[in-house]
Parts: sequence; C-alpha cells; structure tokens
Amino acid sequence: MKIKTKKQEVTILRRKIAKKILLFVIMITCILTIYFVYIFSKKQMMDPQINFVVGNCLYRQSNSDQWQKAEVGIKIDKGYAFKTGPNSVMDLILQDNCAIRITSHSYLFLTDLNPTSIAIQIDSGEVYAKIKKLAKFQDFDVVTQTHTASIRGTEFCTRLWDGKIDQLCVEGSIALYSHLKNAKPIVINNNQKSQIFKDGTVDTPKEMTIEEIQSIKKVIDSIQLNR
Repeated sequence: MKIKTKKQEVTILRRKIAKKILLFVIMITCILTIYFVYIFSKKQMMDPQINFVVGNCLYRQSNSDQWQKAEVGIKIDKGYAFKTGPNSVMDLILQDNCAIRITSHSYLFLTDLNPTSIAIQIDSGEVYAKIKKLAKFQDFDVVTQTHTASIRGTEFCTRLWDGKIDQLCVEGSIALYSHLKNAKPIVINNNQKSQIFKDGTVDTPKEMTIEEIQSIKKVIDSIQLNR
C-alpha cells in the first residue's frame, strides 16, 4: 500500500479547497446574474399608467371618488375609471406589452389588471388596443353590456355608439361571447369585423374594407408602448 507523503496530502487538500472555492464562485455568479437580470427586467417593465393625453380627459380611482384631470405618468390600477370629452384622446399602458387608446366621448372601467389577466368594461365610446404578444398564461377580455370579447390577437378596436357595438380585429383573433344564455362563441380573425346588437345577438363576421383596415392601423401604429 502506497503511503502518501505530507506534501501529497497538502496538494490533495489544496485541490479540494480549490474545487469548493470554484463551485462557490460559480454559484455566486449564477445568483448575481439572475438578480441583475431580474432588476434589469423590472426597470424595463412599464408600470400601468396614463401615457398620453389630449383634450378633456378624466379619471377616478373608484366610484366613490371625485373625477380628476388625467395627466401623463399617473399610475393606474384595477378599479380605475376613465372618460373623455369631445376631441379628446387618452392612452393607457396596462402592461409593458399592452396599451390602449380611448377616443372622444368614451367611458371605460378597469375591472381587472394584473400580470396574468386584464379586463376592461366599455360603457360607451371607442377603444383601440396594441399588444406585442399575449403569453399563454395571459387573458385579455373586453366586456360590454351585451358580450365579452376574449382577445387572442394583438391589434383590435371596439366601438360602442347608439347601442350598436362593432368589434374589429386587425391582427390575431377575437372570440365573441354573447351574454345570451346558451349562445355559442363566434370567432373573428385577421381583418374581420362583427356587429353585436342590443339584444345580444352577434352578426356573422365580415371582411373589412382596405379603407377600414388602414384607418384602424393608422391609429394603432401611433400608440406608444413606452414613454
């Protein structure tokens, strides 16, 4: 049996210590990398906020609060309501990958707002949406008095005028769920539109005209997802 010398034992011990130090350094490096990536991503993410205002735009935090003048940079959350006057426009960033534009004579309510779910209730007016891409775990619903639109796309417009509702999809798809009992969902796809009537019935999807598509795209392209 070969007997290790004192020098060999010291060498082996040093190697073991060196391996442990190396593993420790690798572990610390991984932890720091994850930490800095997290911090960087947090800085890159936009908090939900008002991002653009023109004209007479108001907001309030709840039904019991007074209406206040909307200003760029004001943080928003679930339960907030928004309304616009004539010749007015307001953009809201809901997540770092999602923003909407509220046009004149609109009233909108944020019924849900968190990393996995967004829901807006539109009582009147017109809303355009620009979404980079919804993750599989993210839901986006637009609710009106007659239907719920489950958004699966990235660009769309919802209009409510005189009891008539138009749902227009530029990119992606939208599943329309009428509030009528036992009604089956109707899906509208790229460059299609559908109308929802006062009684809750949903019209068969139709192709939009080139002029309609260009008009909606012009508005959506002007919506900024950052400040």
